[in-house]
Amino acid sequence: MIKFLAPAALLLSAAFAFQEPKAVTQAAKDRSAIAEAVENYVDAFYLADPGKLDKAISKDLHKIGFWRPSLDEPFGDVLTMTFDEAKELAGQWNKDGQRGDTLSSTIEFLDVADKTAAVKLTAIWGIDYIHLAKLDGDWRMVQVLWQSPPVEAPKKASK
Repeated sequence: MIKFLAPAALLLSAAFAFQEPKAVTQAAKDRSAIAEAVENYVDAFYLADPGKLDKAISKDLHKIGFWRPSLDEPFGDVLTMTFDEAKELAGQWNKDGQRGDTLSSTIEFLDVADKTAAVKLTAIWGIDYIHLAKLDGDWRMVQVLWQSPPVEAPKKASK
């Protein structure tokens, strides 16, 4: 019995070994596609190019956030935004380049699964927590929770 189990275990582990690179490759492709969707979202606003949002966000986008004019002023009421409103804002937000011409932003992957992902985007306008879904083979932002820059840097959650 033991003589049979050793070769079977070897064959089984070899089969999984050959499958792992495909899974790793798909995961890398997904992370790259997610980053590209988020970068298109950022570029749409920084470059005043609303067409880039077509490659970034779902038509069913639900965006909610909190804005304040400066760090020493209070946050206003909650703001919501649809796909069409996001496109309109992207065309206006930095049209004259006053908000800067540097595409400074960071993307932190919080979780990536087969069909869903969560990322944290830090950009000149503040922090966006973004949920993405893989829809018809393409990664699209479906939910965004955002706020203007915090007075203090957010603290990392303890484990």
